[in-house]
Amino acid sequence: MKTKKSVLVIAAHPDDEIFGPGATIARYAEEGIDVYTVVFSYGEMSHPHFKPEEIMKIRKRESERANSIIGGKKVYFLGLKETRFEKEFYEKGAYKKVEEIIKRHNPEKIFIHSQDDVHHDHRAVNKIFIENYERMSLNAQVYTFNVSNILDIKKRNRPRLVINTSKTFHKKINALKCFRSQINPLSYVFTNNILFIVTYIKSVINGMKYGCKHSEVFFRLK
Repeated sequence: MKTKKSVLVIAAHPDDEIFGPGATIARYAEEGIDVYTVVFSYGEMSHPHFKPEEIMKIRKRESERANSIIGGKKVYFLGLKETRFEKEFYEKGAYKKVEEIIKRHNPEKIFIHSQDDVHHDHRAVNKIFIENYERMSLNAQVYTFNVSNILDIKKRNRPRLVINTSKTFHKKINALKCFRSQINPLSYVFTNNILFIVTYIKSVINGMKYGCKHSEVFFRLK
């Protein structure tokens, strides 16, 4: 009996997994591939004027709703504090949970943040994963995605994976709309409104480059 294929996405905050490979997750799900997501934090710092536990509940709920739209199987939350990933990943034993998730689902592909992303937490996720890659004896192919940067100029010569997402891009947009707490023009997370525009521009540019309406491009790391 054949083992069902699976893919793992590792992201820093709720919504990164959608802004990054959201349309690709949707396509994989439509093809019958199980997609699981690990999110390092609940993103409670996005609303410093609210109680952290309330924001955590809201962002967890938003992420799970978005995941259901794109067809993901499950979202795991490590509950680490933003800006403190590198310290708490080991102090709180989060590495054990990540290892257990990887062993349980045995993904053939793993998608993580790019080391060139301008966001500190995104780069930290990349650094932590690379540090633990050899120790976990992984056989999975590892690809990076970029959330904050429009262009990936530094990795033009790296092996890449191009996914035609013309038929699933609408699911990505619908999933992003689940994160209502982040689309607030009265707060500093107004930058997420800009990310909507950046996401659309990148998708169209990549589509034109590879001969389709929309596409997502990932760079091979391992």
